[in-house]
Amino acid sequence: MSVEQTEKIEYTIACVNEFAQKFGMSSSEAFSYLDQYKGLDYLLDKYEVVLSQPLALTMDDLCSICRRHGGLAA
Repeated sequence: MSVEQTEKIEYTIACVNEFAQKFGMSSSEAFSYLDQYKGLDYLLDKYEVVLSQPLALTMDDLCSICRRHGGLAA
């Protein structure tokens, strides 16, 4: 596995954990939710952009993405 792939995975895990904490979910529940409502796709597809913005903005973006795909995140 390349260094970039490892960093991408680590950052995605950090975002999932932050999302879980923000919404009172377990990390497993947050992962499933973000997977179902395309939040993980966003994190992986837009990694370079997401990495350069504050984590709070990334959480807002995840909420918007998930809502657009049928999720309930505020």
